[in-house]
Amino acid sequence: MFHNTLTNNYLRSLCILIFIWLACSFNVYAQPGPSGGQLSIRVYHKGKLVNLREDNWKVIPTNINLADTNHARGWYTPEQEPGYYYIIPNPTPAGGDVRDNFYLDIVHHRDTMRIHPPVFRHRNIELDSIPFAKGDYTIPMSIYQLKAISKDSSRTYDQLPVPNIYSDWKLFRKETYKCYLEKLIDLDSVPEDNSIYGEPDIYTYRNWPYLSVAYGSVNYYFNRNVVIQYTYSTRAVKVFEVKDISADHFVSWGGGEPRITGLYQKDGDILAMVYKNSDNCGIFRLNFVEEQDTPRASGLVLKQLQEEYQSAIKALKVYEPEYRERETRVLTEAYKERRSALMQQHRQ
Repeated sequence: MFHNTLTNNYLRSLCILIFIWLACSFNVYAQPGPSGGQLSIRVYHKGKLVNLREDNWKVIPTNINLADTNHARGWYTPEQEPGYYYIIPNPTPAGGDVRDNFYLDIVHHRDTMRIHPPVFRHRNIELDSIPFAKGDYTIPMSIYQLKAISKDSSRTYDQLPVPNIYSDWKLFRKETYKCYLEKLIDLDSVPEDNSIYGEPDIYTYRNWPYLSVAYGSVNYYFNRNVVIQYTYSTRAVKVFEVKDISADHFVSWGGGEPRITGLYQKDGDILAMVYKNSDNCGIFRLNFVEEQDTPRASGLVLKQLQEEYQSAIKALKVYEPEYRERETRVLTEAYKERRSALMQQHRQ
């Protein structure tokens, strides 16, 4: 009897151990492995597809750790030659090992074309029609996301969006087709997000919410930090990236992608309810820029600094009075110093 009980207990314990081992093994193998995106490019020169493996072409990626694969060195499969050139970052559990300040130099003889593509740490980015030309070019994600529309615009949308990656790349050489934010009313809170996600809706602006103005002759479609202006009379489609006018933020949490949660019109201005962070949200004027300069540019830089200073002060409300007073003095001194430096720059 005792022997049988001992045997049964032993078998039961053995079964439990086996179960635990199997569960642990399954858990190990079920964990997500390293992952990351890639950048694939095709380059055209004088209307002809370029073989980037030829000796008179060089591709130099910077601020990336490349994966140890042939593709990352710019090789092709036979059916793709000369086709695409692949840049594949080393995969990690946090995405591809590629930094936000990544750029790509394409060198041909003495000419260099530098491209700042959308971040491809977690996604595949494909620039399949690069017209080689000397210069420095930045492709915002807001423009890249509409590439499907740009390819098939004649069938569905009548005209190509401007700018787009299949037309004039000169537009990507300057700070153009931007929409700078200017806070008018500070609010304690707004809806954080009502964005459209998922294919194909995210790439089809006609599915986005919109504001109709000028007696219905112009629509402003919006999603996250993108506003698209559609004019019925000319069927012109203009894509604007909504952003801060300066990348120099007063506080470390001042940056990031603003999110539009509503559009309005007042006295001829287009206003937006915008969420930047929990201490910086409200009603903003949208300053649409189609050229490199804007009359409000210098004033907007100072207003952005003031806005971020005020949001930093607001963030102290959750702390004890003594700490709030001390940190307010520190922030105020930093604000005055930074403002003085900016004003000095504008005088020069």
